Amino acid sequence: TEPHAHVAPEYLQSIEDVLKIGSSANAEWFRRTGPIAVDFADGCVVPRPSALRKLEELVREHDISVLTGEGATGKSGLARALAHKLYADAQSRIFQLDVDHFRDFDPIAIAGIINRTDGLIIIENAHLRPADIQVLLARLNASRASRLLLVARSSFRVAQLSRRDSLQSLPSLCLKPFEDVSTIVEYYASRHAYLPWISAHTDAIKIASRDSLWLLSYALEGYT
Repeated sequence: TEPHAHVAPEYLQSIEDVLKIGSSANAEWFRRTGPIAVDFADGCVVPRPSALRKLEELVREHDISVLTGEGATGKSGLARALAHKLYADAQSRIFQLDVDHFRDFDPIAIAGIINRTDGLIIIENAHLRPADIQVLLARLNASRASRLLLVARSSFRVAQLSRRDSLQSLPSLCLKPFEDVSTIVEYYASRHAYLPWISAHTDAIKIASRDSLWLLSYALEGYT
């Protein structure tokens, strides 16, 4: 097997599968299911070095941390960029758990799996089940070898729950809406230099996008 290869425990998906490492897929811009390894390798993911550095520092300094932001602010893409970087650095076993994929989300069972797992575990869409996430966190062992990164919309941190441990107390990084829009447009334009990227066009694209990275992706793809 490859040096990185490992079998994911129940409920968890290995980062090799998430990023489709070693697959024959073609690179895509703005992949609807999230960027994969070939997208990063071929430069089809807009670099966000400052945000990526802050997220990596957050994950290294805390055993549980949160990446928050409104919809279409690039949370999942940034989390995958971190996973891709750590995988390339061969510094960590990495797994993903997407809350949205499970009807029978059992926080107690999943906490037991996390307690027995070594590596970084990225929990996507944590805002969909804040009460279950709270139960899961309460069942984690302080001595476990795993770290958690919860990826969620901003509402997750203000969930009104009656439990003693507040989700608001977790260390977090919040992505602001549209904070990198100019960088995204400039980077995309540089990779499609055969088109006339005049300021009137790029300004119209930004206006049409209306504070959504999804709308921005449609506008850029439509322009090309």
